[in-house]
Order: sequence, then structure tokens, then C-alpha cells
Amino acid sequence: MLITSKPTIDVKADIWNMPQLRHLRTNKPAKLPPPTTSTSSTNSYLQTLSLVAPESCKEDVLAKAGNLQKISVKGNLTAFEFKVLKFLENLTRLNDDKSDKALHLPSAFSNVYRI
Repeated sequence: MLITSKPTIDVKADIWNMPQLRHLRTNKPAKLPPPTTSTSSTNSYLQTLSLVAPESCKEDVLAKAGNLQKISVKGNLTAFEFKVLKFLENLTRLNDDKSDKALHLPSAFSNVYRI
């Protein structure tokens, strides 16, 4: 777990080439580095990304993090493209109810993005 008093954390490490890294948790939104050309072609083994800045949720990043089971996004969501969540096949909804197949997002999201 990374803890800081700054408003965001800029992750400089090449987390995409850390096969032992399973859970990255921070107390402030983390700005993740994009996968580089030297990054292995296999998906990262990350299972948890807890607090990620919305600007880090890009197609290349989430495609690389395809094994994620939990993700928390915090920050200005006005530019967040929810369609990138399709890359997270293993993502589990927090309010996972087997009888209801609809994706439920907090009501505040409806003002930001029409689903």
C-alpha cells in the first residue's frame, strides 16, 4: 500500500513487468504508466487496483490489466469512458446479485455519462 499526502500519486515503476505484483492499493488516486513496447505481451497478474485516477483508465492500460477483479476509480469522471471497462472480463461488481444482470452504478454517474 502506498500512502501520501499529495492529491495524486504518479507511479513511475514499470508495474506491467512485475509478475509478482497482484494488488496495488493507494490512499490517493494513482496515475499509472502506460504499458511500454518492452512490456511483455501477456496480461499483467494484477488483481486489484485501488484508487486509480480516471485519466489512467485508457484502453491500453485496461487491456493490459485484463485479470483485474477489483478496481476503484476516483477523480473527475467527466472524461471517463466507461466503454473501456469491457477489457476487464474478470471484474466483479460490488453489488453483484446473480438474479439481476444489469450493471448498477451510483446515481452520481448518471449525470456524467448516460448509459
